[in-house]
Amino acid sequence: MYKRQAFVQSVYILLRERPHAVLATGGYASGSCALAASMLGIPVVLIEPNSIPGRTTLMLSRFVDEVALGYKECISRFPKGTNLRVTGVPIRKEILGISRSEGIAKFRLDEDRLTVFVFGGSRGASRINHAVVDAVKKVKTENIQFLIQTGYGDYEWVRDEVRSSGFPCKVFAYVEKIGYAYAACDLVVSRAGAVTLAEITACGLPAILVPYPHAVMNHQFLNAQILEKAGAAVIIKDEDLGGESLARAIDSIISDPQTLKSMSEKARSLAREDAATEVAAHILQLTKLRRKLSRLTAVLSE
Repeated sequence: MYKRQAFVQSVYILLRERPHAVLATGGYASGSCALAASMLGIPVVLIEPNSIPGRTTLMLSRFVDEVALGYKECISRFPKGTNLRVTGVPIRKEILGISRSEGIAKFRLDEDRLTVFVFGGSRGASRINHAVVDAVKKVKTENIQFLIQTGYGDYEWVRDEVRSSGFPCKVFAYVEKIGYAYAACDLVVSRAGAVTLAEITACGLPAILVPYPHAVMNHQFLNAQILEKAGAAVIIKDEDLGGESLARAIDSIISDPQTLKSMSEKARSLAREDAATEVAAHILQLTKLRRKLSRLTAVLSE
């Protein structure tokens, strides 16, 4: 019932707005609109940012003009004949071009210490928060500091716990300008969502990744594996995450300048900073082609 209503509403909106093209990002929320646009003859480009496509993406791939992929590892999972193009995942340009000194100043960090940026997505991740609270008491590397985004639910207790530990930490419920955090840090600890990985590789940051274990088809773990196999990241499974394991992983990476440098270079080698530009260019090409075909059809039918 709801799917039917969504499809009808999508048709109505598309006929009213008359877009030249539709860009869909996968997931059930985009399904009705992308399908309606395809049936109305509007060019549709679908973005699949993860290493494994979801059910909606696979269904829509039969109808859309093109599927833009975040990872080449995703190609084999689509039916033969699907129009696929590996573009990388579009990211915000605002996260790039910020200097380390600007990031350090933004959060009032110590410029002489290496910085570990810990976050579990925009809403935080309690598993990661609990682990980092314990980890700050166990890390052996002395010249480091932590920048922690907790989410609003865990903010106060994490702030109080790390404050009592005496370890240099800056704790925020939410970091609005995340580009400054990337610029300030030397190592990231995070989940493994596709956009997060696209951003940290674009910034050339080594990472400790804790894939969300309940992600559909375990796609976060598969995303993280691509970085780990390239030497840009280390994976800690959610069930293995704790203060001891996190502290050990942090020490092993951040205490060795050569390891940091190597992981940074390998992360940057995976980056596709121009993904947004490339996707936009393909949309324009499809739009121009569709207009030419429409004009040709009109001429031939006269």
